[in-house]
Amino acid sequence: MMKKTLKVIGIVVALLLTLVIAIPFFIDLNDYKPQISDAVHEATGRELDIKGDIDLSLFPWIGLALGAVQLSNAEGFSDAPFAQLERMDIQLKLLPLFKKSIEMKAIVLHGLGLNLEIDKQGVSNWDDLTQGSTEEVAEKPVITESSEASTALPLASLSVEGVELIGAHIVYIDHATGAKYTLSDLSLETGAVVLNEPLEVTFNTGFESNQPEVQGHGALTSRIVYNLEKQQYRLEKTAIKLSFDSQELSSKGQVDLNFDALLDLAAQQYNLSGVTLRVEIDNPDMPEGKAVANLTVEIAANLESQIATVRDIKLDSYGLNLSGDIKAKKIIDTPEFQAKFDLTPFNPRDMMRKLAIEIPQTADATVLTKADLNLKLKGSTESIEVTELNVNFDETTLSGTVAVHDFEKPKITYDLVMNRIDADRYLPPESESDAVEKSVPSITGTAAATTTTTTEPELPLDTLRDLNIDGRFLVNKLKVSNLKMNDVRADLKAKNGFFRLHPLEMKLYEGEYKGDISVDVSQAIPSFSLNEKVNGVQAGILLKDFMEDDLISGKANLSAKVTAQGLTPEKITKTLNGSARFQFSDGALKGINLAYTLRKAKAKLKGKSLPESDVKQTDFAKLGGSFLIKNGIVKNNDLEATLPFARITGEGSIDLPQESLNYRVKAKIVNTSKGQGGAELSELKGLTIPVRIKGRFSEPEIKLDMGKLINEQAKKKLKEKKEALKAKAEEKVKDKLKDLFK
Repeated sequence: MMKKTLKVIGIVVALLLTLVIAIPFFIDLNDYKPQISDAVHEATGRELDIKGDIDLSLFPWIGLALGAVQLSNAEGFSDAPFAQLERMDIQLKLLPLFKKSIEMKAIVLHGLGLNLEIDKQGVSNWDDLTQGSTEEVAEKPVITESSEASTALPLASLSVEGVELIGAHIVYIDHATGAKYTLSDLSLETGAVVLNEPLEVTFNTGFESNQPEVQGHGALTSRIVYNLEKQQYRLEKTAIKLSFDSQELSSKGQVDLNFDALLDLAAQQYNLSGVTLRVEIDNPDMPEGKAVANLTVEIAANLESQIATVRDIKLDSYGLNLSGDIKAKKIIDTPEFQAKFDLTPFNPRDMMRKLAIEIPQTADATVLTKADLNLKLKGSTESIEVTELNVNFDETTLSGTVAVHDFEKPKITYDLVMNRIDADRYLPPESESDAVEKSVPSITGTAAATTTTTTEPELPLDTLRDLNIDGRFLVNKLKVSNLKMNDVRADLKAKNGFFRLHPLEMKLYEGEYKGDISVDVSQAIPSFSLNEKVNGVQAGILLKDFMEDDLISGKANLSAKVTAQGLTPEKITKTLNGSARFQFSDGALKGINLAYTLRKAKAKLKGKSLPESDVKQTDFAKLGGSFLIKNGIVKNNDLEATLPFARITGEGSIDLPQESLNYRVKAKIVNTSKGQGGAELSELKGLTIPVRIKGRFSEPEIKLDMGKLINEQAKKKLKEKKEALKAKAEEKVKDKLKDLFK
C-alpha cells in the first residue's frame, strides 16, 4: 500500500513539474497587460502603463523580468508619473521552496522614479494608495500569540546573491511652501544576503534642495550582522559621508559620521559606540573663513527600563574643549536627566580672535586671558537646575547653583558666590572727558542731559512683569569705580512686576552699608523705593578713591528713605520724595578755609589785605543735619557744625532737577585760642558771620554777607564803647566816693 501511495505522489509531482516547465511556453503574460492595467485602474483610479515586456520563467528558477512601466499621478497633481521603473529582474529557485528555503539571484531594480507631492491643502498624492477600509480591518480575526506560532512558516534558510537599486530618482514637492527636495542617481548595493550571515551595504545618492538652495552628495557603508530569531542587529564600521555646496549660503562643507551600533529589539536595548563626528564648513563670513568641529561620544538606551546614557562626550572647536556625561531615566514617560560638563582652560582673547569677535577695550590688557568651566546639572521636561557651578576667569571664581523651575511660568532661583573681582580692570580705559565728569558728580547726570532728554525709553515692562526670581549673590571682595568693598551681598526677589533687593549690604572703608531697594513695574509708570543706611564710613578715603577728591572727610553716618516714579532719570528726579539724615564727625570740608575767609574779611574791614593761604579746608568736630525731599527739592533747616573757632548753623534748599542750590550758613565765632583760626579771630568773638552758597553744583558761589558782617562788627564796637564808658563812669564814681570818705 505504501509503495502505491509513493508512486502516486511521484506521478503527481512529475506532472506538476512538467506543468510548471510548460506554462511559460504556452502562456505569454504580455497578452494580459490590458487586464493588469484595468485591474490597477479599478483598484486605484490610476493608469498603469506597461511599456516593456514581461518575461516569466518557472523552472528551475521562478523568474520575473519586467521592462519599462509607470503609474500615473493622482488627480489634481502634476502630469509627471507618480512612479516609474525602467527594469526589474527577480529570480527565485523553485525546488528549495518545498524545504522552506529561499534561494534567489540578485534582485535588480533599474531607474526607479518616485514623484511625491503635497498640495496647498496638505493632501499628498499617495493618500489614496494608503487609505484602506477600516471596516475590513475591523473584521479581520485577531491573531493570538499561540495561533500565530502555530500558523507561522519559519524559513529554514535564505540566500540572495545581492540586491541592487540602480539610478533611482526621488522628488518631493510641497506646493504650500514651494519647497522641493530631490534625490538623484540613488544607488543601493548589498553583498550576498544569507540568513543570519553578515550583510555588506553600500548606499550613494545626490541631493538638491531649493529651501535653502543647496546640493551635494551622500554615501553610507555598513556591515550588518543580525540574528532574526533573537531579533538582534549589529551595524559594524558604519560610515556616513555628506558633502554639500550652497551658493545661497555661500557655504560648502563635509560631514563625516562613523559608529558601531547594537540593536536588540527583543530586549529593547540600543547602543551606539565609537561615535565620531567631524563637521567642516567653509564660509567667508565665518571666523578664519572656516569652522571645524569634532565630536566623540558613546550612547546607550534601554527602552524597557527607560534609561539612557550619553557618556565620554568630547567636543572641540575653535580651541574650546568640552567633555561631559549625561544620564537619563523615564525617557518615555516623564524624562529626567543628570549631566556634568567640563570646559578645559582656554584663552578668551584667543577664542574671540578666532571667532572674529571684537575684543573689548579694557583698562587692563592682561585680563580675559584665562577661563574654564565645570558644572553639574539635572532637569526634566519642566525644569533645569545647575547643582554645581564653577566658573574661573582670570583671578575670579564664581560658584553656586542656578535653577529654572516650571518652563511654562518660569521661576529663576540662584545662589552664587564670587571670591573677588576688580571690575575696573574690565572697563574701557578712562578718557580725559571721563576724568572730568568723574570729578564733578551729578545726581541725575549732566545738566545738559537732564534738560535735553525728553523721550522715554521703551522698557520691556511685559517681560519684567513675567519674571519670577529668588536669588542670592555674594562677592567677598569687590572693586568698582575704584571703590573697595567686602562681603557684598545682594538678595533679589521678583514676582508680578515687583522687584526687591534686600538685604543689600556691604562693608566699606571701616564702616558698612545696608539697603532695601524696590522697583514696582506692575503699573504703566514704574515706582521706586529706597531705604538706605551708612554707618561709620570714612568719607574722605571713600571720596578720594571714588572721585580722586576728598570734598569732605570724617566718619560718616547717613540714612535716606525716598520714593520716586518715572521712566527717565529726569522724571524720577522730579518725583523724588522722602527724608534723609547725615552726620560727620572729626573731619574737614575741603575747598574752603572758613577761618581764613573770616580773617580776610577782618583785614578788609581794617583796610588791610592777607596773603593767600595754602590751607584750603575747614576742620570740624561734628557736622550733621536732616533733609525733607519733595518732588526733587531738598530742604534743610537744621544744619549744625562744630568748628574749633565757630558754631555753624544753616538752612536752605537743593534743586536736584536743576542741579542747583541756595543755602545760607551762619557761623558764630566762639572764644577759643586753639584749633584752626584760634586767637587771630578772638576780636570777632560773639559775631555771627553769614555765608551764602548758591549756584550750580559744578560752580557754586560762596559769599560772605558783608553788610550784615559790618553791622555785626559796628554793633559789637558800639557795645564795647558803651561798656567802656560805663566802666569809666563807674570808675569816676568810685574815685569820688573814695575822696569823700577820706
